[in-house]
Amino acid sequence: MGLFSIFSRRAKHGMPGRGRVTVMYVMASEPLAPDHARELHDRIAAAAPESFEVYSPSSFFAYFTGTAEGEHLAQDLAQQLRQYALERSIHPFGIGIRPGQCMGSFASHGRLSARLTNETLDDVINAAIKDAAVQRP
Repeated sequence: MGLFSIFSRRAKHGMPGRGRVTVMYVMASEPLAPDHARELHDRIAAAAPESFEVYSPSSFFAYFTGTAEGEHLAQDLAQQLRQYALERSIHPFGIGIRPGQCMGSFASHGRLSARLTNETLDDVINAAIKDAAVQRP
């Protein structure tokens, strides 16, 4: 169920719900070699985020619960990914981590749809871009 697990199925159909999430955006400014992209993907999956997605071949979103534990997991993963990028000379490479709100509702057929607020996505992407600029050799 992934990211959607932060919402209760007890909610009435169509009633919006809110949940706290920690969003991580990982990006490489240059195209990644297939083995590097696969390794980053595998490391993100191994960290067991609530959900994650490949945004482009060189960028990923990972979603953790909005608890302190979720933020701690995101920070630990960021440290591992930065070390991997440094060892493999992947640069510019940036990571943004931001807490945010996720809003969701149940459709009439009982299926949950959830979206992060746009401000959270903008903030986390901009943070990763700034981080990549700082990391330039």
